[in-house]
Amino acid sequence: MAIKLAFSIDKAVTRTIRRRLTSVASGLERATARALNRTTTSTVAFFSKETRKEVNVKAATLKKGVRVQRAKPRNQIAVMNVSGQHVPLIAMGARQTKRGVTVRKYKTGARILLKSAFIQTMKSGHTGVFRRVHNVGRLPIAEMFGPSLISLWVKRDTPISLHAVTRLQKEMNQQIQFLRNKT
Repeated sequence: MAIKLAFSIDKAVTRTIRRRLTSVASGLERATARALNRTTTSTVAFFSKETRKEVNVKAATLKKGVRVQRAKPRNQIAVMNVSGQHVPLIAMGARQTKRGVTVRKYKTGARILLKSAFIQTMKSGHTGVFRRVHNVGRLPIAEMFGPSLISLWVKRDTPISLHAVTRLQKEMNQQIQFLRNKT
């Protein structure tokens, strides 16, 4: 499961702007694509910043789960795909103790003890928080995860959407002003 958020500007709006600004119409497609791309980059950063106010996770971990398809002058749609992957507990400040692993998922909350969990680096180089699946023997083990990126996005959907809309308006105004000054 994934969330897709796509930005586009209606062709009718583009035609209206083109009629008003005939002197800058030649660069309008490129300027629109540039505005859309800057908006998506800004929105991903805003999502990361807003999430990190509450959740104890690094920005790189959040940004890694958001894929961006950039707009082009001929295809003026920029798409952000938020993956359904869960945040690994190791990225949430996990610490090994004698009794297990402690983790602080939320910045305002206390550390949680996960009994019989352990931090291990695999042969591949991947480090994670693991727990034995059955209490019999050493194997199998399973990695432990925190909340999914989709749930983190959904909790902040309204401010993220508001940010995206206002940022797109600001970027379009800047691009039009740039084109006006250029000619």
